[in-house]
Amino acid sequence: AGITKLLVVVLAALSAAAVYRHVSRVSEKPSSGIPREVIALYSTWKNAHGKLYSTPAENDHRLRVFYSQKQFVDKANVDYASAMLKRDGTVITENPFTLNGFADLAADEFTAKYTGEAPETHENAELAPEVNYVESADAGLAQAGFDVRVRNQGSCGSCWAFSAVATYEKFWFLKTGQRLDLSQQQLVDCDTSDNGCNG
Repeated sequence: AGITKLLVVVLAALSAAAVYRHVSRVSEKPSSGIPREVIALYSTWKNAHGKLYSTPAENDHRLRVFYSQKQFVDKANVDYASAMLKRDGTVITENPFTLNGFADLAADEFTAKYTGEAPETHENAELAPEVNYVESADAGLAQAGFDVRVRNQGSCGSCWAFSAVATYEKFWFLKTGQRLDLSQQQLVDCDTSDNGCNG
């Protein structure tokens, strides 16, 4: 009885090891048609963004989406550089478009996951008066030390909080020369008239 149990345990361990080696080889096998440098970039991108997938098949699917997004971004950079060169001879030395933390999502997946439903319209809501904007002299804020950071609101429809905070941070910088880092989350949680994540 003792030997039988030992044999069962040893066979189970060997079977598990064989399955693990097979799955490891399958998940490391480069997808056909995707260049090795893209696979290496994908691996680096996954580590940088903490991406883990539950199966090798899901990882392979996300790699293919990533590759498609990379091709889109590369083309956008080439098109932009070409347009700037034609327009006024400007030579672009850095790519303006890059892959972000959503590069493993197709457009329809991103839309379904991160764009919410349109909020209810309120019949008695007051609309702000229309304002005609002109390009201001502070278009060179980056040179003055004010970097405009892209912030991720996730799936919360709180663009109103992000724009309000960015506007106030900019005006504070223009007035004092000091950089603020205010909380959009506090506005979402505490404001009682903008519908929180459904704003």
